[in-house]
Amino acid sequence: MQIEENKPLAPLTTFGVGGPARWYVRASDEAEILEVVALASERGAPLFVLGGGSNLLVSDSGFPGFVLHPVLMGVRAVENGQTRIYEVAAC
Repeated sequence: MQIEENKPLAPLTTFGVGGPARWYVRASDEAEILEVVALASERGAPLFVLGGGSNLLVSDSGFPGFVLHPVLMGVRAVENGQTRIYEVAAC
């Protein structure tokens, strides 16, 4: 897991405005997501989960905590008797 400090958020939004995240993590699996949540909790820092950045306005002063950007991918079929459930990752 790579934590970036003072990462500009403007390029990650469709409006293209806003200041930096104090800490930014691009999480590629569920373990990294849990790790970031725990780290933010330990530090008493705010946590924001960034999706696609659509319709998001970020203050010019940025965000004073962790910005978690999940980039999970994949589809998994789970058999449950006669039922098949698909778990689909989304970012």
